[in-house]
Amino acid sequence: MPCTGRGVPRPQQSPTVSIIMPALNAAAFIDEALRSALSQTFSDLEVIVADDGSTDETLELARRWSARDGRVRVLPSRGAKGVSAARNRAMAAARGRYFAMLDSDDAWMPRFLAVQLAVFDQCTDAAIVAANAVSVGGPLDGHLYRPDTGRRQRLTFLDLIEREDAIGIMSVLRREVFEAIGGMDETIGHNEDYEFWLRAAAAGFVIIQTPEPLARYRRRADGASADELQMLDGIIKVLTRARGWCDGGEPEGRTERRAAERQAIDRQVARFARQALAVRAKEALRRGDFATASTLFGQLARRDPRVLARLAAISARIAPRSMWWADRLRASMRRRSLR
Repeated sequence: MPCTGRGVPRPQQSPTVSIIMPALNAAAFIDEALRSALSQTFSDLEVIVADDGSTDETLELARRWSARDGRVRVLPSRGAKGVSAARNRAMAAARGRYFAMLDSDDAWMPRFLAVQLAVFDQCTDAAIVAANAVSVGGPLDGHLYRPDTGRRQRLTFLDLIEREDAIGIMSVLRREVFEAIGGMDETIGHNEDYEFWLRAAAAGFVIIQTPEPLARYRRRADGASADELQMLDGIIKVLTRARGWCDGGEPEGRTERRAAERQAIDRQVARFARQALAVRAKEALRRGDFATASTLFGQLARRDPRVLARLAAISARIAPRSMWWADRLRASMRRRSLR
């Protein structure tokens, strides 16, 4: 696939891998993240820490690492502009042939880069290699990001539509992907990485998923992915945008594939819209706005044929206070699990 030349020219002496690390108020975690990056068995790398206007010691800690190890480069910012803007600044400044995504609250195991890079050598058409990880924190603590199947898998645009978590942020990509499709969309507040992977797949870049968990993915209650309703609204926006990529003239032999992609997007949008409706109904219940909760649960029951949705609608209508107490108990148990 031809590139548009949007990347920054690389000097002759450049590392093989540029590690892209956005950071915002990550003082509690960034030492672990940087230590894991600099302790890789594959050492021909640079780490670009793009601070996003941190108000804690994040920037100072990153600069200390830079003073100790010249492979660490720090890009300060005059205020928070969002994780997409931070990643884009880092990618624009990167000198490597490969970009490896590592957030400042996550960490890699020592063989992470060596294993991911070996895939590019063995699968020469690969453009993106998606890693597996172990969850740290929250109710999924100790669980794998996805099951370890013991084998690699090629992911298509349709796969990414049908499994929105098929590829996580801890992935390695060829520089050419960034040069061809540009960076992450800075107008998207949530799911910006998902939109980036979808855009890459739609452009024809080959994505390979590896099974071995070689990273630690932190799940924090205060993290960007913790706001369920905004995440759901964001993913609906991303999928609606992706549907437009499936419209228009179809190349010969791709009509059926595009139709399947559109149908998958429509199913996913309907699914996430139901989930968003359920979240709004629960929020109304927690506020004690039983009339609104009853209305929303009724709407959910009409969209969702499952028995649980119908039971929730009935309960919201005839016993809203019982639902309110049950929800408070579940929320309390969930908060304890996140500690």
